[in-house]
Amino acid sequence: MYTVIAFVIAILISTNSATLNKVKTDKFDSYSVFLNYGGQKVSKLVKGNLENAVIKSKVEVLGEVFKKHIDSIKVWPKLDIVFLIDASSSVGEDNFKSELKFVKKLLSDVVVDFDHSRISVVTFSSKDSVITNIDGISKPGKRNNKCLLLNKELSNIRYIGGGTYTVGAFGAAKDIFQHSRNDTKKILFLITDGYSNGGDPVPLSIELKKQGVTVFTIGIRNGNYKELYMLSSSPGEYYSYLLDSFEEFESLARRALHVDIKDGDYLSLGSSAPCNKLCATGNCCDDNAVCTCGTSTGHYTCLCNPGYYGSGLRNSCFACPSGSFADGPNSCLPCPDVHHVTTPPALGIKSCQCKTGYRATDRNGCETIKCPKLSPPEHGYFVRKKDCGNVLNNACGVRCEVGYTLIGSSIRLCQLSGTWSGDPPSCQVKTCSALSAPSHGFISCEHNDLGIKYNRTDEPLPVDTVCEFKCENGRTVVGSSQRTCLPLAQWDGLKVSCKLIKCNKLSNIPFGTIEPKSCTTAKQSFGKKCTYTCQEGFKISGPSERICTGRHGIWSNKSKQSYCEDVTPPTLECPPDIVGHTSLDKKFGTVTWNAPNVTDNSALNVSVWLKPAIKNISAFKFKIGRTMVTYFAQDIAQNTAQCSFTVEIQDIQPPSIEDCVDPIPFLSSDTDGANITWDEPMIFDNSGFVTIAQSHEFGFFNVGTTSVKYTATDGSGNVNTCTLNITIIESQCSPLPDPIFGRSECVSLNSSIQCVVTCQDGYAIPIASPGDVLDVDSSGSQFFCDNSDAIWYSKENSAFPDCTITQLPVETTQNGTVTFLKESEEDICSNSSALTEIANDLSVTLGINIQETCTTGISCKINTSVVCESLEESDYEEKTNIIKRETLGKPTKRKRHKKQRVKINFEITASISDTVNATTFRELPKLDKIRLPDNTTVNVAIDHSDFRCPSGHVRRKMRCVPKRYFSQR
Repeated sequence: MYTVIAFVIAILISTNSATLNKVKTDKFDSYSVFLNYGGQKVSKLVKGNLENAVIKSKVEVLGEVFKKHIDSIKVWPKLDIVFLIDASSSVGEDNFKSELKFVKKLLSDVVVDFDHSRISVVTFSSKDSVITNIDGISKPGKRNNKCLLLNKELSNIRYIGGGTYTVGAFGAAKDIFQHSRNDTKKILFLITDGYSNGGDPVPLSIELKKQGVTVFTIGIRNGNYKELYMLSSSPGEYYSYLLDSFEEFESLARRALHVDIKDGDYLSLGSSAPCNKLCATGNCCDDNAVCTCGTSTGHYTCLCNPGYYGSGLRNSCFACPSGSFADGPNSCLPCPDVHHVTTPPALGIKSCQCKTGYRATDRNGCETIKCPKLSPPEHGYFVRKKDCGNVLNNACGVRCEVGYTLIGSSIRLCQLSGTWSGDPPSCQVKTCSALSAPSHGFISCEHNDLGIKYNRTDEPLPVDTVCEFKCENGRTVVGSSQRTCLPLAQWDGLKVSCKLIKCNKLSNIPFGTIEPKSCTTAKQSFGKKCTYTCQEGFKISGPSERICTGRHGIWSNKSKQSYCEDVTPPTLECPPDIVGHTSLDKKFGTVTWNAPNVTDNSALNVSVWLKPAIKNISAFKFKIGRTMVTYFAQDIAQNTAQCSFTVEIQDIQPPSIEDCVDPIPFLSSDTDGANITWDEPMIFDNSGFVTIAQSHEFGFFNVGTTSVKYTATDGSGNVNTCTLNITIIESQCSPLPDPIFGRSECVSLNSSIQCVVTCQDGYAIPIASPGDVLDVDSSGSQFFCDNSDAIWYSKENSAFPDCTITQLPVETTQNGTVTFLKESEEDICSNSSALTEIANDLSVTLGINIQETCTTGISCKINTSVVCESLEESDYEEKTNIIKRETLGKPTKRKRHKKQRVKINFEITASISDTVNATTFRELPKLDKIRLPDNTTVNVAIDHSDFRCPSGHVRRKMRCVPKRYFSQR
């Protein structure tokens, strides 16, 4: 049978208004008021200092009791804990978060993972809102750990709101505990702030307590004290805690659940993703670290691998220094001996190895490695005068006396094995091995110090013997031509052989050959001659032959280059001379031809250009005359050829003559003739050069017709002519003909003619000058012509007699004034409303009187302005015979009446559209009297009438006529 602890947290805030004056001074009695014995509690205190003191004492007392029970639970290595958290509407979202914080604080030093404590969290509100948010008991898994719980699972729990269905929460807890482990301490916590509804949870609580579940309840404001007492484990006053507010609830959690968190164990997660939030850039863990969860701290941590230490973050894991080893995570311990070294990662004491020059002892220490002492060989000595050392890496160098050769190792090292390297040395007399003559060569040896020449070379020779080598003619020594027997009993220099002298093959030359052909295909023997020959059109430059000479196979004339020089220019043939004509009206012409074919003996690219420089033949503009065109061709060897031809552009277009028109006849008052000028024709030529000859110049011409001939000749001899007929007639006036839509009546005078021209209705003679405005009532215009100049004039400045249809004005205006007197007790001048009413009455009356004018197509607008002034200033007036003669005698007083004059200025504007028919148009009437709406008749004074004509017209008799100018000569 296992012990089960259920921890129910109920947080109650009381609304009672009773005081705490009954708290006794006895400590136990004072504290007992804070414990839940299942009855109604007094929670509210009167205002004053006592309230704060009691609240502080309550939190301290309950915190001490609560902490004692929690600490007794946490000694168990394995716990199965279920939290039932109230998520009803009365809790509110902020207080709901406080309940979740309580869960975190309670688990602060609890190891949560698969092998230790397992946690389940159930939130409840309404009947259909009992949610198992976290279930590590009935659904255990290796991935369930404290980090996942604190950092994700608790944060994902959402506030719901609703009722307080406590019985449903206990039912969910019962289902979870059915999967609880047998060897664990089982605890249930209930956190609520109100009365449960929907059923009695006590029977389920009793059943859980029988199964060994320890139940804690914490109530916060308005809770069912008795129910919470019965739900909790016995004794209820120590397992049921009543708090007046969520502030007290949080204070209780801080006092009772505050602990110093220890590191504890770290669980490797197998993935680095949970630790990616430990730094700003992600991928936070070092390559020599793993992402772990602190099963006690609840924090994700990058933990360095064994053999490394540091923070675990990127670039922050360092191998244990040499001479230390790892005996756990993030720790490095020193090796037993100062001469121990380690190779990262150093795991365990076995990784401590003696460094070079030391070897391990039986006591896990290190001692120095030593070799046996050495002595120099006979006829030999150590390089250093002192004896050689015999510790690791000591070197002993041995030399022999002069005339002796060292046999064995000259240098010996003390090795890790404690033995000397190499072979033991000895000293023997020095000689050099016998040398032999090379094939196709000779050898001679001599010892100068001894004065001995050696004929035989098959025996060893003493030190300082010198041997010389030579080769047969046509061969050269390869190696050292002289070798000396050195004191080291070795010949200096290189082995000798006699090599046949050969020259490298020659390179082919462009546009030529080398004979024989083998000269360019393989190396040539000593004395071989090679001859150069060039193709036709080329000549040899440089040596014409080369001979293989020298000790090392060098061709003669090595510093001089042989090549075939191109001495033949390219060939090209120009087209024949070309004749073309000028383009129409242009002083140039265009022609085309085929470019010449250019060839060269080298078959390489040839540069071709033209003079003059022509990019596009068909578009080039050749001037009139002959142009020499020259083609140039140049090959790579700078050989140049050229050919030329001519392009002749002929001008066959005669000069052009425009305005070759007879001028109108000239009038002369002289019967003989007159001095005249006329508009001459325009003459030009496409070549830009033309010579003009004319038969007559400006001056006196007789009455009649004279022919004037113009002859134009260009630079190419092309000719064109023009003949003008100049006519002089005697000046004489003729009667004006009847114009269309009008009539002309003329009378002959002594030396002139007078005509009166009249137009039909709707027509008028145009005005000649734009500035003249004629509003005359005459129906005709008078024109005069004097035979001396035969020019018609008009006194009215009218244009030439032509009846033109008149136009309606675009706008007519009429300005006037209406003045009337008002006698009243009221001051009308200061009454703006009365003045406005008078002006409106006038506007209505004027609008009625101009209805005939303002028809379709005519928009009328009336603007008014009012001026009012008082005519009398005294309060009383005397009646006299001037005012009324009916009464004589003593003056009498009467009530004051104000006499005021109202003057209204008006402007009527009629805008006329171009759709209005002239026959239906009615001018604005010239009003003299009008009747106002109050039947008052007033006089109208028309100040000014005007109208505005369309652009290009002037006013004439209330109509608009065009502006023109005409003069008959």
